[in-house]
Amino acid sequence: MIRNILNTIGSRLIMAFISLSLLLLNAKLLGAEGLGTIGLLILGISLFILINNFVNGGGLIYYASRFPMIRLLKVSYAWTFILAGIYALSISLFPTFLENYAWDLLFLGIILAISTTNSNLLLGKEQVKQFNFCLLTQSIVQLTSLLYFYFILKQISVDSFILATYLGYSSQFLLSSYFLKPFLKSESTSNFKKGFVELFQYGFYLQLANIFQLLNYRLSYYILQIYSGRAAVGVYTAGVQLSEGILLPSKSLAMVQYARISNLQSEEKAAQLSIRLMKLCFIITLPLIVLLLLIPTELFSSLLGSDFKSIKPVILLMSVGIISLSMEAIISRFFSGMGMQRINSMNAGFGLVLTLGFGFWLIPLYGLNGAAITASITYFFMFTFILYTLKRKVKLRFKEMLFSSDDFQFFKQMVKDFKEKRK
Repeated sequence: MIRNILNTIGSRLIMAFISLSLLLLNAKLLGAEGLGTIGLLILGISLFILINNFVNGGGLIYYASRFPMIRLLKVSYAWTFILAGIYALSISLFPTFLENYAWDLLFLGIILAISTTNSNLLLGKEQVKQFNFCLLTQSIVQLTSLLYFYFILKQISVDSFILATYLGYSSQFLLSSYFLKPFLKSESTSNFKKGFVELFQYGFYLQLANIFQLLNYRLSYYILQIYSGRAAVGVYTAGVQLSEGILLPSKSLAMVQYARISNLQSEEKAAQLSIRLMKLCFIITLPLIVLLLLIPTELFSSLLGSDFKSIKPVILLMSVGIISLSMEAIISRFFSGMGMQRINSMNAGFGLVLTLGFGFWLIPLYGLNGAAITASITYFFMFTFILYTLKRKVKLRFKEMLFSSDDFQFFKQMVKDFKEKRK
């Protein structure tokens, strides 16, 4: 497991650097309003993917080792195109925040949805290295294309970002299809309906939780758009991306953790592993958030542009929430891996209520800072709720949630095992 974790963290570090580079480029060259448009576009694509993952998300990872691969692919692709048809009809009938880019949102969503399906199947087969390589390739192609458009062709616009995103998503699709090919075998489609029902049933609560979770993360974009305008969305987007870059270690740990506990039969062992990884996330995340806060405001303005002078207070006010979110990600993966997605849905729904309540109260009063405070309050109480639920579910004692010498021995053993495997 340690090898998969380190491989994932290494890949995610490179992707985080690329994501930061994209943020700096777009902020500096397109300004707050252009970055706000990109933020809303990516948010729309994310919503499409989350709805797509009602069938093509956690259920694929779970069933990849249990069902024939070709059946899962046929069901998944069919669902993606059904969803695309519904979305195409909706944007034809109703206005959106992104009138000029609504169709790009749809086509990018389709490409990424199919790519994500392939990648999730690889992860379900515990092909973690190939999974990471697909995501890394997508990021590299997107950044390289954008540099070419901005600095060689001198086409500095949101349209250039969109074209670079098409190229990045397409590269992930092609590569993931190549890695998936050896797992495909001929099979009858007579069980198509059964496969769809089982995937949907497994993924329903998981994706409901993910949709609520995305709204917890990003609903403030829309509220800011209403009360403060597109430029405020751009500044908040930059603050969120910088803050959430610190979540890289916890996301990497959670991904490998999910693949591992999905194949465990013991709830007790899964809970023990999750608690220890939660503590490890705290150890890693706290110093990272401190380092980010030590960066001078002048440096942020120099890197991002004069439109982003107010970004540091946003990061400061989000700091408690980011630390909470890093640990919440681990605990929520325990419930997903054990097939208890309803608990994650309840937690995310609880967070959405908090986001709505505090967001419509604090954002009209305090703008960007109100959005950051709302995020911290929401994430902290979500972590508190899900940790308490885990404590009751597996009858944990309070002291088991605190650091102990056994935890550090566990971390040392992980490193030792990795070193021995490399010999």
